Amino acid sequence: MRPQIWNTVLNVLITLFWFRLWCHEDRSLFFNPHLSTLERLSDTMIRFMRPLFTGIPERAIPAILVIFLLVLRALMIAFGAPLPLSLGFELAWPIAGNLLSCLLFSVLSFAIFLFMLWSLSLVYVRTRFSSQSHHTLNAVDSLARPFSHIRTEFRPPTLLATGIVLAAILALASTRGPHARPFHTGPYALLFFRLTLSALAGWTNILAVICRFMLLLVIVSWAAMFANSRPMAYFCNQWLSFLLGPLRRCPLVIGTFNLTPLVFMLAAWFVHGQLMRLLYQAWLTTQ
Repeated sequence: MRPQIWNTVLNVLITLFWFRLWCHEDRSLFFNPHLSTLERLSDTMIRFMRPLFTGIPERAIPAILVIFLLVLRALMIAFGAPLPLSLGFELAWPIAGNLLSCLLFSVLSFAIFLFMLWSLSLVYVRTRFSSQSHHTLNAVDSLARPFSHIRTEFRPPTLLATGIVLAAILALASTRGPHARPFHTGPYALLFFRLTLSALAGWTNILAVICRFMLLLVIVSWAAMFANSRPMAYFCNQWLSFLLGPLRRCPLVIGTFNLTPLVFMLAAWFVHGQLMRLLYQAWLTTQ
């Protein structure tokens, strides 16, 4: 299995327990069809692990499992395939065999995953949704905690500051190891501008993530149609409606095919490419 695939799978699994850590007392999750599934799955795994943590409060178990999975990934990085990490235009590799470096990369990988999840919640936070997709918005809002606890007007600068810090850590990490590169030696203002551009590029990459997720939803919805699976079709339609945003009000339908997701993906890929090109040209001036 490619390193990026198992790394993403581990990040999704860590997010499952991270979600339970922040939503432990939220009973409203039971009434959300998206979140109730995650709640039942995480509770089943927590109950299975409960005998190993006798005397420990139940709320602490998700935190222990998050730490365990982070350490497990660090061991996999240390003794397995190398796992490069990137945010925007910053790229760094762990030092093979150095457990401390691999643990840092394991935590950084999850932090970047959360950064992308927070970026998704920021893209749709001000969008108005129909009553059919409010469960999806609530799911994204819950998965983005604690970022979604911040007041709406403070979220953009908080996300940008988080991206700058992550880009700075990657830039420092890139100065060590077999793929070491010299650190920026220019004025601090130019360094800050470079890290800001990388953070903005990382946030812009959420458009590519949305397109990939939407393509997966379209494929699964077609499979659900042929398999006559109503629950799966309902799930895909809700998420597609959520991701399309205002475009869902003016669908482009030809025969039995709704081409609105295709139009959205083409437009998003074009905007993503243009923004990344502009950001990269500006980033090159800081070298």
